[in-house]
Amino acid sequence: MDQVQAALVGTFGAAYIGAMVALVLYGITTLQTYFYFIYYPRDEMVMKATVAVLWLSETLHVGFISHFMYNYLITNYGNPASLAQGHWSLYMSVLCNVVIATVVQAFFATKIYSFGKKKRWITGIISFFIVAHFGFGIDFVINLFRINTFSKFIEIKYSTALPFAIAAVIPDLLISGSLCFFLESNKQLVSGFRRTETLINLLMAYAINRALLTSTAAILEIVLYAALPESFAFLAVDFCIGKLYANTLLATLNARKSLRWRTVESTVESGSARSSARSPRAPVPSVLFSTTPVHVEISVARECMTNTDGSNFSNQSYDLKSLQDTKRDENF
Repeated sequence: MDQVQAALVGTFGAAYIGAMVALVLYGITTLQTYFYFIYYPRDEMVMKATVAVLWLSETLHVGFISHFMYNYLITNYGNPASLAQGHWSLYMSVLCNVVIATVVQAFFATKIYSFGKKKRWITGIISFFIVAHFGFGIDFVINLFRINTFSKFIEIKYSTALPFAIAAVIPDLLISGSLCFFLESNKQLVSGFRRTETLINLLMAYAINRALLTSTAAILEIVLYAALPESFAFLAVDFCIGKLYANTLLATLNARKSLRWRTVESTVESGSARSSARSPRAPVPSVLFSTTPVHVEISVARECMTNTDGSNFSNQSYDLKSLQDTKRDENF
């Protein structure tokens, strides 16, 4: 019995911890999805559908991993022989992760395509690895169904699992590298405009952090899978990796309002500098925003008050300045 308990700690104990962390991340995903539909109701239907697909995929993923854990820890409690056999719900959870990662990577690839139209070959390379990642992922899931035994998972370590992991990391690195390249090119055009440069640096930090988060998780999963094939430590990472992809995309979408106001401030600042120094207006980075300009409306009101005898009681003027963002809340 002690050996069985030790086996449970190293296998389903690790998987249980990963499932609990995944549930927390799912809660964050749900909250971010709610914020998205509340604050960006006028986004295009394609963007709304993308967010909806991500949330539904995450919901299915949580259902699959919950069923997986329930099957082994509750239904087959006291039946050690069942622990050696795989289960379809685990394999379907992997498929959900493949779909989520592909949707997120494809989304960022389309933004790079629209941002760097003169270098579309970069998008072509990224798209190739995204398709490769999806293909290796489907092949990996098919092999899991075929083997259906935990002890034999090591057989597909190099033939399927390793290419699958590598194909997941490469698009993330290429996407972040491309975004940083285009942003740095734009940064050279706004030299001297401090707030615009700060905004570009912030966008670059977003891109780098997103790639580091998902790439590190993918590398950690394959290392654990190769080094500890008899442990379920790699499952703990796999349960969470899809939610990291979804949350990075949702966090980027939900950050648009705050970043847009920084762009407005930068635009006003550049206009003041142009009036005083007659310098050309600095372009604002458009990775996270539409090319539609932000309209700034300034209204001036004057108030005059008189006594009943006709003499001036007060004569004062004040400015009412309002920044009105007439741009429709769109996706990137």
